[in-house]
Amino acid sequence: MKRKIVLAIGRDRQNLDFLEDYFSDTRSECVIAAPENGVREFLKHRPEFLFADLKGLSRKACAELISGISRETEIVFGTNIPEDRAFPSVIALESPFEIRTFQKVVFAAAHFPDVLKVLTIDDDREICEGIKESLELRKGPAFRVESASNGFEGFRKIESCRPDVTILDIKMPVKNGLDLCREMRRKNPELRMIVLTSTVGADEILELRKSGVPSFVEKGSSGSSYPELVNLIKKQWLFS
Repeated sequence: MKRKIVLAIGRDRQNLDFLEDYFSDTRSECVIAAPENGVREFLKHRPEFLFADLKGLSRKACAELISGISRETEIVFGTNIPEDRAFPSVIALESPFEIRTFQKVVFAAAHFPDVLKVLTIDDDREICEGIKESLELRKGPAFRVESASNGFEGFRKIESCRPDVTILDIKMPVKNGLDLCREMRRKNPELRMIVLTSTVGADEILELRKSGVPSFVEKGSSGSSYPELVNLIKKQWLFS
């Protein structure tokens, strides 16, 4: 599977570190470039997403960067956009990056389908029902949620409903999540998965990483709250 490329152009180490960390639990590759190398790196990688700090660039360099990239790239985000020049193709981001504001701007600019299909595979019925009730109240995008109580049932539902994102527990009866993950990755390497579980051992994490599942959320943590789970689903759909 071809990884999506995110190109980050700038010298602000705090923002660059933020971007590298943010995309580390997706299947996107975050490429860092200095401003003077921005156009060259774009031509080399042809990124789907660009984050560019325009501070200190000349008008000519800004124009070259934006005109050359915005036509090729899905979305261009910019910080320190010159006030005396209009860049209508650039979505402004405030610096320094902060997770809630950053995601709000990025998701508002992204092109989501009208409906995202989510499959929750967990033997805890309460968790499945809670995720379904929370997600199906939302719009922009709307969510259609199905569930399965074990890996065997989950395998059949993945085959039949083709979810956009699958939320997967590891410890389950009949067929556990790790076996399901290995099997589905062989058949469908582009399947987006989020592991939502109470305990994941080091060996299990290694196996899941090998299978291309970078996103783990611990049950009961702040990341497993329904608003944060919505953001993680959107993030995985957009960048994995």
